Amino acid sequence: METTETAVAAICRFNRFHTRWVGALGGSLHGSGLALAEACVLYELAFRPSAAR
Repeated sequence: METTETAVAAICRFNRFHTRWVGALGGSLHGSGLALAEACVLYELAFRPSAAR
């Protein structure tokens, strides 16, 4: 049986491989001109429930 550390390391390798493979960390996510982190922040701001709305 795998230890937790081994399982986490395997998941991290999987995530890094697929993130690179689809190009999600490149300078432009789906031609938007935004990096993945920038797109995530804008998505969260747009769709998060807010008392100000």
